[in-house]
Amino acid sequence: MIRLSHLKHYFVFGLLNILITFYPNPSANNSYIEKVVLIENAEIQVSIASEEDLAFFKKAEYDVLRQELNFSTTESTVQIRIYDELESMMYLLPVESSKIKIGKNLFDSGSYRIIFDVEGDRRMYATQLEVFS
Repeated sequence: MIRLSHLKHYFVFGLLNILITFYPNPSANNSYIEKVVLIENAEIQVSIASEEDLAFFKKAEYDVLRQELNFSTTESTVQIRIYDELESMMYLLPVESSKIKIGKNLFDSGSYRIIFDVEGDRRMYATQLEVFS
């Protein structure tokens, strides 16, 4: 009888291991964030972490001739914070506008985070900037 109960336990654990591979944990899927690309060309890529932040940006474009990022937002941006790959703040830019222009000459090749701070309740919208050349 003891052997039979051990066999049942092995069978149940084996079945659970097989089922876990076919049916992954739903909470694990929620932790995966697929980025949404706002601007992409040979020189730069600007993306946001979720579609929820997409409504904040009316327009996002890159002017190749002037080499500047142009954003138009639904709310007035109070300030912009720019962080490098090491999460060190590089720039704190006062804006007070819903139309923002940022020159590419502020950036070397690499990854940056641009945080748009808006008024009220410490709200912010983050973008990821990749500069290729």
